[in-house]
Amino acid sequence: MNRKIIKKVLLYISTNRFLRHAFSLLPSKAKEDMKIAMKKVVNFLPEKKPQINQEQVKFPGIKNQKELVSIILPVYNHSEYLSLAVESVLNQTYKNFELIIVDDGSDEHLLDQLRKFLNDKRVRYIRQEHAGLPIALNTGFSVAQGEFLSWTSADNIMGKTNIEQLVYTLEKNHEKTFVYADYRIIDEHGQHYTQSSFRIQNQSAIDSSIIELPDDDFLLSRVHDNFIGPSFLYKRFMSVIGNYNDSIGVEDYDYWIRGNEFFSFTHLGQPASYYQYRVHSDSLSAKAKELKIAEKARQTLERVKERRLFLKKEVSIFIQLSGTDLENELRRGLKKWSTNSSSASANKRSVAVFDFNTVLQQEIEDWDKVIVLVSNTDRLFEQKNRVQYDWIYVTFDEPSYHVMRNMALTVFFIAEVSQFPSVVCAISATLFDTCSRYGRIEYETISKLMIQCTSDSEKLQRFCDRLLSFGHAVHRNYQEDKGEIIVFDVYIHDQHIVSNHLVNNILFFVDTSDFFADWAGHMDTAVYVCTDAAYVQQLLKKGVSSRNIYLIDEITADSTRRLEIILASIARRQSS
Repeated sequence: MNRKIIKKVLLYISTNRFLRHAFSLLPSKAKEDMKIAMKKVVNFLPEKKPQINQEQVKFPGIKNQKELVSIILPVYNHSEYLSLAVESVLNQTYKNFELIIVDDGSDEHLLDQLRKFLNDKRVRYIRQEHAGLPIALNTGFSVAQGEFLSWTSADNIMGKTNIEQLVYTLEKNHEKTFVYADYRIIDEHGQHYTQSSFRIQNQSAIDSSIIELPDDDFLLSRVHDNFIGPSFLYKRFMSVIGNYNDSIGVEDYDYWIRGNEFFSFTHLGQPASYYQYRVHSDSLSAKAKELKIAEKARQTLERVKERRLFLKKEVSIFIQLSGTDLENELRRGLKKWSTNSSSASANKRSVAVFDFNTVLQQEIEDWDKVIVLVSNTDRLFEQKNRVQYDWIYVTFDEPSYHVMRNMALTVFFIAEVSQFPSVVCAISATLFDTCSRYGRIEYETISKLMIQCTSDSEKLQRFCDRLLSFGHAVHRNYQEDKGEIIVFDVYIHDQHIVSNHLVNNILFFVDTSDFFADWAGHMDTAVYVCTDAAYVQQLLKKGVSSRNIYLIDEITADSTRRLEIILASIARRQSS
């Protein structure tokens, strides 16, 4: 018996449902003793697996980095490692990406730490009220524009070629939708974490920091073991399965299982540069016992059976397509998951699949889900009145896909016709997996603000100095077309300014009662920032909406951040 066989035995033990349950009932001391014993068994046998020099692992690379990759980075505090995590994304050899940082209502002022990255046009910062990791992911992916999607953690480090190699794998394997890769574990200090009990069965060699994942994803939805790991990428159309579920407690495992039910996964194996996963006292893996992750994973597997039964028994899929061959192929493909129907069923949830020609020829019933296949967009423009924004559109034609994206439709591009049945069933399954929550966004910035401050107010000048220190561009004198936001400390009703559409991006800084001397009626879209509560009362009496009035009395870092949020909201309104 050699080490390879022993590792297979350990893998079986770690993935056997009954043995895992029995293991979970043991006291913590007994668990650790058993892990040490398993390591000793493996150490007793000679190592026969050749060690591969990572520098020898090469791949052709991607010369034409055409497709945009969206990377979501949710963060809640964790400022200690955040800069390293962001820098590891910005240093990727694959340059065509957007990094969307979602601050989940952190107690710390993370924006101050992130300002140095916000001049990079690929970086976007969103702050939401604290709602948890799944909701932060949903918020991030709701604004993502990429054809490939992934997310990373604020305490982990991406290998330099990580994204490029994952994209290359999916582009080379058109029939695959999701790719995951081996990774390295590091400790709190960023050192290779050897001699650990972290996923012993997957360590490339005993006490190694390299975690080698299974090549076959067969066991993912059959035993409660979330082995996918932190290094992964998937095609945009896999997001038809819906949002991350905030009621499960193992949102990533639940998402992988839902995706794996309908789409094909592949394993990259040893990458040219490893993603580094930090194992420390605050990581989810360290908190597994406290969060009862094993039990939640078991419940997630139970949902697999319930979902399959739901699709078979509770959902009917009605199909009416102009192309007979495509319709027959779709019907055959759906048999694996669901039943077809010739009409809506009173006692079942109903999903309808049409092509746009059919939509033009008849009135569409009240279905739970409507999926419309579009071959080209010519008739779509001719018959815009038949376009419904709550329908889901699918196309095999890439130019049509981009046109419909620009029309703000929910549309997915599928390169392989054989994947159409999977997409239809995955959409149908969202009737079972109803995960619709998003975060309440408090603040969002894409780049630095362009601000004009036309004022002699000492307090406003100090605010401007702080805004400059925050990295924004502040101009002291009024020049037409020289800023996104115009700040005045006197009331103006200059028709030249108003006629040049600047009325939508005006902020009045009310720092003295003299402001009201030339009052000639309020502007509905202007924003008023007051330094005294008395000025707030005067504005209210003059009919200004309370939604447009803010009170900032002291010049502190916190109050400047509040002003910054107000300015950013004005800039977003002006750009829209």
